[in-house]
Amino acid sequence: MTIIYLYYNQPEALKFLESQNYTDTDFLFVDDGSAIPLKTNLGRVLRIETDIKWNQPQANNKAFKMLKKGVILRMDIDHYFKKEDMPYLKLLSNSIKQKEIIHFSRGNKTPHPNIYMAWVEDLLKAGGYDEAFCGNYGYDDSEFMQRLKRKGFKFLKSNIEVHINHNGGTKGLDRDTTINKALYLSK
Repeated sequence: MTIIYLYYNQPEALKFLESQNYTDTDFLFVDDGSAIPLKTNLGRVLRIETDIKWNQPQANNKAFKMLKKGVILRMDIDHYFKKEDMPYLKLLSNSIKQKEIIHFSRGNKTPHPNIYMAWVEDLLKAGGYDEAFCGNYGYDDSEFMQRLKRKGFKFLKSNIEVHINHNGGTKGLDRDTTINKALYLSK
């Protein structure tokens, strides 16, 4: 299992993850054009040189294409699992079947569409993220999950809870969803 994190100018989030002392965990960080290139000993880094506003769809697709096969756990960098949950996540990754998506909840909330486990080759066969959503905020994960449902993926929910590092999110970025919401509704 490879944990994919998208990274964009979030050194506080990286420091927090490094402080968790994860062992035997495969991380892939996609540095999406950060002002200062990401450097970490926690895992591999895939760097996108061009700083494109709200480029998550392309960043996810580049990670999928780099990995090509195997089970991935996809999260935003301000999400994390406790160290003691890692063995259970690995067991879960060994039991996931083709065309299954396992979602994780943050507390009592509904599972978030961008925190999931799946076979990367299934995601690639389904076409990956729609890069038409790049450049504006929101709805890229929702569109991807709806498309996977239409393609016959089975959605499951894990009992393992994901946690939020409240100091790790991106700050000062425009989160207006107007354009991507209209694009999502047109699909």
